[in-house]
Amino acid sequence: MANANVEIWHCDAGGSYSEYGSAARATCLRGIQTTGATGEVGVYAARGTNPLSNLSDGIFADSLPAEIVTPTGDAAAGYAATFQVGVPA
Repeated sequence: MANANVEIWHCDAGGSYSEYGSAARATCLRGIQTTGATGEVGVYAARGTNPLSNLSDGIFADSLPAEIVTPTGDAAAGYAATFQVGVPA
């Protein structure tokens, strides 16, 4: 999908993600990138398929169903997805 904003979230060299563990109050190593005409973001596309699946990621795997959406639609008509977010009263 071209011109989509994608949140990029990296771990540090030790494999730690911000907002987890000892970095619970940190929000480093994050950013938003916009996809190009072919729907790819960043310089990593040339490296091929990521060898780490979401299911084997130590952070993502613990709540994968709550963090992934399944879009419907197509490139011509557009895509839609629903994601429920809790908001404290």
